[in-house]
Amino acid sequence: MKKYFDISISLFICVFLMFGSVHVGLGQTTLAAGDIAILGINCDDPDDFAFLMLKDITTGTIINFTDDGWFAAGGFRNTEGIIAYTSSGPVAAGNVITYSTSSSNFTTVSGSFSFAASGDQLIAFQGDVSSPTLIFAVNDDGAATWQADATSSNNSALPTGLTNGETAVALTERDNVKYNGSTSFSSPSNALAAIANNSNWTGDDATRYDLTTFGDFSLPVELTRFEAISNNGAVNLNWVTESEIENLGFLIYRKAVGERFELLDSYRSNDNLKGQGSVTYRTDYNYTDEKVRVGQTYSYQLSDVDYTGKETRHDLVSVTVRSRGVRMKSAYPNPFNPSTTFTVVLGEPTQLRVSIFNLLGQEVQRLMDKHQPEGEYTISWNGRDQNGNNLPSGLYFIELQSGSTLQVQKAVLVR
Repeated sequence: MKKYFDISISLFICVFLMFGSVHVGLGQTTLAAGDIAILGINCDDPDDFAFLMLKDITTGTIINFTDDGWFAAGGFRNTEGIIAYTSSGPVAAGNVITYSTSSSNFTTVSGSFSFAASGDQLIAFQGDVSSPTLIFAVNDDGAATWQADATSSNNSALPTGLTNGETAVALTERDNVKYNGSTSFSSPSNALAAIANNSNWTGDDATRYDLTTFGDFSLPVELTRFEAISNNGAVNLNWVTESEIENLGFLIYRKAVGERFELLDSYRSNDNLKGQGSVTYRTDYNYTDEKVRVGQTYSYQLSDVDYTGKETRHDLVSVTVRSRGVRMKSAYPNPFNPSTTFTVVLGEPTQLRVSIFNLLGQEVQRLMDKHQPEGEYTISWNGRDQNGNNLPSGLYFIELQSGSTLQVQKAVLVR
């Protein structure tokens, strides 16, 4: 019974492919507007074009391309041709794919796909022509504008759901056109914005462009979130990457108001800042900056470093440090000799007691026991007891008590 079922399914798929009614893949990656960007079109024979992946796709993903125009009322004119690209393996964002008449990954779906040198359009989509998901479009007809309607095979209205200058680009008509801007970006969204800007394109009526010379675009990290949050006298930095390509790790820069950015921490010395290399999954990162002052405003900038050592900086975030309650920051150095220092942050006036205890639970030194106003207090311990005698090497406990709040941290004295 299973044998006949398999044959029936195969015949079903073959019939629909023959009539051009199905242009979707099983288990393929679903794309949305702006997930690819067309990079160039040669209308002079032999026709070809190139496009950039801005999202990772799986094996068997199908993307359709047509030179049909789009009606203002919606829908394709359906008088020209459609070809389909099918990925033969996983393709990462940043890869450039080129079509020519001999390309093995492209097949004819319907009609006759052929660019008119007097002006034409190229529209990428997924799904059936009757209900397509439009992804990107280029109009190479007229004076850098989309037409009011598709009145001939050469022109087109702006496809529904696409935005000129964002997910579509209208160019001044030339036989051959090509994106001529940067190929190195901090994120796919920045690459898309540059490609959809027609001032970054060039054109030529006499000479075709070699669209195989683009090479892959540099999109090392797709950063979708970077935020700084004040947390009881410290700053928590959180960021998310949706994918990473050859990412060694991150650098964090910080500056206070009126100061210059300085390197705060690096993947070279902090394993928590190391990147994932090349991955297509989401990664959450976090970092706590304790070396801040309550009431001060700080700006942070994140950058990533790829395998070649190239550093790409991302947008800034700013935060004003606030404090509620009581907080003791980490002692430094630790282990220490002869002394260590730590900071206590008070979000309100309070009675504050800070003591040193040994492993037997004995209080060996009381560093503070008084009512203190709101603010930050730097406290040092020199490894001595209450009488000024040097204590032996070992593990000690710094204990902070304020009302019902009790905080303890370890300190190691090494003589």
